[in-house]
Amino acid sequence: MPQPEFPRCAEDLSCEWLSEILCKSEITENPTVTNYSLSQVGEQGQSSDVVRIHLEYDEKAGKGPASLIGKFPARFDEIRQLAVGMITYLREVRFFKDVAHTAKDIAPYCFAAEIDLENHDFVLILEDVEHLRLGDWFDSSPEDSRLMLNKLAPFHARWWNHPDLDKIDWIPQPGKPSFGPWIDQLKQVFSAVLPLVKAQYESYMTPTAWATLEKWLENWDELFSYTPGPLTLCHGDFHYMQCFFPTPSDDRLCVIDWQLLCMNSAAMDVARPLLMEPESRRAHENELVESYYNILIENGVKDYSLEDLWEDVRLCSGWTSFVYIIAILQTDNKIFKAYAAERGQDPYEALLSWPGSGLDDWEVSKALDRYLERVRTEKVE
Repeated sequence: MPQPEFPRCAEDLSCEWLSEILCKSEITENPTVTNYSLSQVGEQGQSSDVVRIHLEYDEKAGKGPASLIGKFPARFDEIRQLAVGMITYLREVRFFKDVAHTAKDIAPYCFAAEIDLENHDFVLILEDVEHLRLGDWFDSSPEDSRLMLNKLAPFHARWWNHPDLDKIDWIPQPGKPSFGPWIDQLKQVFSAVLPLVKAQYESYMTPTAWATLEKWLENWDELFSYTPGPLTLCHGDFHYMQCFFPTPSDDRLCVIDWQLLCMNSAAMDVARPLLMEPESRRAHENELVESYYNILIENGVKDYSLEDLWEDVRLCSGWTSFVYIIAILQTDNKIFKAYAAERGQDPYEALLSWPGSGLDDWEVSKALDRYLERVRTEKVE
């Protein structure tokens, strides 16, 4: 099958192609791009190359946006190959082609989404939401967490045990053959990074929290041999810096970076915004979870109790620690040191101590034991 023609890096863009995709859009007025310039968004070394496209137009033609966001494969081959292996490019492109219409209240508008299935060259051209407030990865804001959870709840409810989940065969699905190799790959990654980070940053979490993560890995195969659900589509990497928050000029919450879209318990997305600074979390976690839960019920979710949700939050909380542990190894320590110098905060508190306190407070080790008992009972039956 011939692969679609599209720009495969920022240098391949053209006025003609940009004009073409804008004219096909539902939100522009047939503009003609006469010139454009590029500026880098974020740091080099990210999982994708992200640029801001500043546009100029023929004044006699229709109007278009002042700028767009372009995403292309990472420029570093090692990072790109990891992304291809994790099928992150395919997942995000297919999200915008096939799923984003069900998340239109929170996802940015997409002007183009194309991928070459042979080598995973891709392009995404997205709405630029720079006018909104970007969240802070190391912030601790109950108000932001509440908005994140409440806005994502209808998307979770829309896909809750939905029969169309079976049609989404481009992401690993629990209970399907594609799930085993995927979950085995994650186990290998986590098993390699956990001892490395623990050796250097052990003081940031309690012995109980480290032991809980180690128990997770020791029982990994058994834990993932049983996936009773309920399942839904999850963002998969739902933290503050994936969100642009409302400003006086625009009251939207916009969620970006859908490269880790997955099928899982909705609690995978719920746990991440909860694991803020411990005192803030303890003061607000019950209200935040109940507010999210009520929106699930209002949007048609049935046969799922608030205690079911809390148990799933406990079981999913380990994901947050593992994701942050990987981030520590993948990120140049100079970036964290610069952050600390700029803000007077220790970033490793947010990356390790905050989620670690959740592992302790929620007694996640006991939740793992309860789940393992369910797994073993299911096997006997």
